[in-house]
Order: sequence, then structure tokens, then C-alpha cells
Amino acid sequence: MTFTPLKGMSTVVKRYLLDKSPDRHVVTMTLDDAAHYSAKDKARITAQYPDHERDTRTRGIPQMGSGRVFLVDEEKLLVDPFDCPRHWIKIGGLDSGWTHYAAFCELWWDRDLDCIYLARTVRLREKTVLPK
Repeated sequence: MTFTPLKGMSTVVKRYLLDKSPDRHVVTMTLDDAAHYSAKDKARITAQYPDHERDTRTRGIPQMGSGRVFLVDEEKLLVDPFDCPRHWIKIGGLDSGWTHYAAFCELWWDRDLDCIYLARTVRLREKTVLPK
């Protein structure tokens, strides 16, 4: 199985999954590799897990941190990019840091539907945010 780096993937997980070394090896198995289960059994097993845990439990994909923020499949939260309507509220957030990561985000609030979109994020460490 090939892993692509996940945002928020820990240093330890990155080391084992992405950094090649003759001193370590990762063996993964998915539910599909369990040939002794029928298709019906696999569907039953998969259905017992909440959406946000299915990839981890059935495909061996590492879960970030101690758990996801949203208890739904992330794909269900994503929308195609669009321009922010002028009448929506824009909200900026900042968690400052230097040796640990600083995080910046921009939210858009559709007050008519009371729906908030996470529009932009930036993650920096040991960098200034101002142009030189």
C-alpha cells in the first residue's frame, strides 16, 4: 500500500510510512485482504464503524492525532471552490507560534443559512507572515 502524506500526520507515523530504511518495515492489511470473509461479511463489518473511522479500521489508513474533529466522512464536508458572496461575513483566526506551528484560517459565514465555510488555511513554523 502506498501512503501519501496526510496533513497533521505525526513525525513518528511519517517516519515509518514515508522514510525508507532497512531497519524497519511496515506491513498493512485491509479488510479486502481478508479472503476468509465473504462480501456480505465485509459489508457488515464495514457498516459497524462510524463514517469517520471506516478508512482507518478497514483500510489501515492512519487517523490523525487522537481523532478527527468532525464525526462524519471528510469527503461529505467538502464543496467545490467558489468566490465568497459580498454579503457574507469573513472571519479570520490565528494561533501564533514560532517553534511550534502557527495556524491561520479564514471562515466565511452565510448568515442566511447559518452555515460556515473554512475557506483558507495557512500553517507556518519559524517564518514571519509579513513580506520582506
